[in-house]
Amino acid sequence: MAPGSLVWWFDPLKEHSSRTDTELRELQRYVEHGWTFPRDTMQLSPLSGTLFLLKCLEVLPEPLLPSILVKDAGDAKKVSSTLRSLPELPRVVLLTVLAFFTQLALRHGGRMDFTARFVSSLMQAEPAPESAVQLISTLAEEVKAERRFPPLETIRRYSN
Repeated sequence: MAPGSLVWWFDPLKEHSSRTDTELRELQRYVEHGWTFPRDTMQLSPLSGTLFLLKCLEVLPEPLLPSILVKDAGDAKKVSSTLRSLPELPRVVLLTVLAFFTQLALRHGGRMDFTARFVSSLMQAEPAPESAVQLISTLAEEVKAERRFPPLETIRRYSN
């Protein structure tokens, strides 16, 4: 699929459609069985893959973006120290997932509410707190500059 050609549909996380539910179940079957994903077919759309990943974030044993981190973030100037306060593994996972979704939105056009929806999944909370949206927006601006994946420069920048 060419960059910029992904069209964002209605919100299937909230407005369940039978097609979306079917695609998500099919994608789950592929993941559970370790099958190779089909190529060059809309059997599993990019939208269903994105929704599957967001749903996975929502059911992790712990949120990737803990509420205590958001409370401590305060303003954008404290982003670096706030992020460094996370243990290494959660910090690297958070930055990698953020880079993935930011690049996806850049390449295929994000919705106006992309950051708030993404933060809701990261925090496993609805609605996303405004301080968390600001924190992730600030970090997203940083990872946008990095064209490689995984975002090794950004990860190094926030290492202790």
